Amino acid sequence: MTNPKKTLEEKISGFVKDILSVDVVTLTGDLNLNVDGVVTEGAIDLKELHKRIVGKLGGELKVAAFTHVDLDGDTVQFSMETATEEDGLLLDHHRETVKDVQAARAAFLDAVTGMIPDRDMG
Repeated sequence: MTNPKKTLEEKISGFVKDILSVDVVTLTGDLNLNVDGVVTEGAIDLKELHKRIVGKLGGELKVAAFTHVDLDGDTVQFSMETATEEDGLLLDHHRETVKDVQAARAAFLDAVTGMIPDRDMG
């Protein structure tokens, strides 16, 4: 039997770990995805498409860039050693994504801390 208190503690612990850092991975390569049955009557079944994307895909991916940022600013970055002009655009996109994720995380933390009532300890 599942212990609800333990499950809640695990969820909170996972949330705290997730909120304390940001990871952005930019991949490049080719993916093969069977889309038979995804497009019906001229419309895309987005739920079915999502199931297939998160399922088993064929193809090859390479990490173009990886960034990990801790809440205190400690950062680890990786990017491909040699980059073409096209790769440079991909790396620019990666940097912009990192900035956007950090801004979203900061806004989220501001909103959460804004919900905590001030207590006058005086």
